Amino acid sequence: MEPNFPIKARINILITQNKHRVPRLGVLLEGVGTRRSKSHKFPHALIVLLWFVFAPTGFGTEIIVIKTNGWIVLAADSLHVRPGSQNFNMCKIHERVDLFWAASGVESDEATGFRIEAFFEAVDGRMSVPKILDAISPKIVVPLRRELPILKEQAPERYAKLLHGGAVLSLFAVRMRGSQIEAYVKDFAVVNGRIVPHPVTTCQPTGSGPQKKCILAPQIPEVKQYIETQPDVWQGDVTHVVDVLMDVGQKADPDYIGPPFSILAITSDRPRWLRKNDCPEIR
Repeated sequence: MEPNFPIKARINILITQNKHRVPRLGVLLEGVGTRRSKSHKFPHALIVLLWFVFAPTGFGTEIIVIKTNGWIVLAADSLHVRPGSQNFNMCKIHERVDLFWAASGVESDEATGFRIEAFFEAVDGRMSVPKILDAISPKIVVPLRRELPILKEQAPERYAKLLHGGAVLSLFAVRMRGSQIEAYVKDFAVVNGRIVPHPVTTCQPTGSGPQKKCILAPQIPEVKQYIETQPDVWQGDVTHVVDVLMDVGQKADPDYIGPPFSILAITSDRPRWLRKNDCPEIR
């Protein structure tokens, strides 16, 4: 996304594929033992076949972008979920020159080589943020579609949610050049078994003066409802806002959202970490 061993053993490495054409690594141990097996008739031969499926599909869930007239905040949870394997924490905020991006949904699959980061690395970073996301879109649809049967097998409940208006992948990308702020999200939905890219969207800050702000959030109904119905969402500083929304998301989806929460602030001067956690230094 630790018996009595034979005195002599031979290790054979076997590589096959499962029904989704995902490679599996098999280790065949053959040896001569000194004890008789209680469950088999062969007294001296020991044959053990162990299968290890390469790290399965990985998920990243809650990403939040807060946009104002003068700065951008990009925040992400740290829980990386690999069904059938051990979860771990990782930084979900990535940097490519002056572009910062994060992904919510199917983020990577070591078995198939699917990796969102590769698509951002291959695109022309000089383009505007909407054009970058639109350039990635047609290239990501086919490999993302190959992940659907794997997702359905490994995380059937997560897959079922996608069929009711959820996004299998949401790409968030932000950049600030001088006084120009770019903050956009592109969702990829599942419709009749197909990956359907949605148009790139943003939000327009509302309010008055320096207090104008808006939020881009993932396809988590509880988070969206909280933003729309709770006028006190803006009380406190930006880290408090992030903590509140992350808490709402974590309560709604505790198996896929978890702390620590990393927060990056991008201003016209420079980007800086408000909470760095396991994220790398800004280049």
